[in-house]
Amino acid sequence: MGVVTAAMICVLSVMNGFGTLVEDMFSQFDPDMRITATTGKSFSISQEQKDRLTALPSIDLISETISETALIEFNDKQTPIQIMGVDSAFAKITQIENIITDGSYEVYDGAFERAVLGQVLAWKIGIGARFVQSIQIYAPKREGKINMLRPDMNFNRETCFISGIFSVNQQKYDENLMLVDIGLTRRLLEYSDNEITALEVSISDGYNSSKAKREIQEVLGEGYTLQDRYEQQEDFFRILRVEKLLTTLLLV
Repeated sequence: MGVVTAAMICVLSVMNGFGTLVEDMFSQFDPDMRITATTGKSFSISQEQKDRLTALPSIDLISETISETALIEFNDKQTPIQIMGVDSAFAKITQIENIITDGSYEVYDGAFERAVLGQVLAWKIGIGARFVQSIQIYAPKREGKINMLRPDMNFNRETCFISGIFSVNQQKYDENLMLVDIGLTRRLLEYSDNEITALEVSISDGYNSSKAKREIQEVLGEGYTLQDRYEQQEDFFRILRVEKLLTTLLLV
């Protein structure tokens, strides 16, 4: 076996391991498919559309989410975050309960709003899963005149308590993301009951993303972007570029 051939086998074996690692990592948090509006940040989905989607043989579950930039305050520390409001189906689609490192996954306990934070974000604001102090969340009001005399009046505010901490080992999640109940985000962002920023989709066993995309597009029509879990990840494409570069260098 030549040196170049042996090197190629080693590189491809390592890259295959990377691919397996990435796929395993995706399965813990990212849905099989995410549906967003092609233009604009949010969109509305009717109950009829949801019923038709869940009736598709290629669709196992769907989950409504709302994501937006917000500001949180805890013990006089403030930091911008990505807040994500989730419904009760989110945990079943993403298996996030498997990556909780402290506390538990809970976004509403029946009495209080709860939050699940990325591990680095929790460290940055100095909070742990057993802390009893509340977290303040702020977001700009969507309408109305700006109050220059009372800047605080230009923001909506919600309060929640931490329930758990997760770790995905991906910067964009661990450093910035906080999960809360979708009802809290609707109040905070002044969204209507049918308004969301994404639909998270779990594909049924035996179906691939291409077939699911075709069926979903028949229901929703134009104006939506459908991404499978690989298309959702910039890091995945970076790994592919590294693989291509190393393979090209070995072939020279």
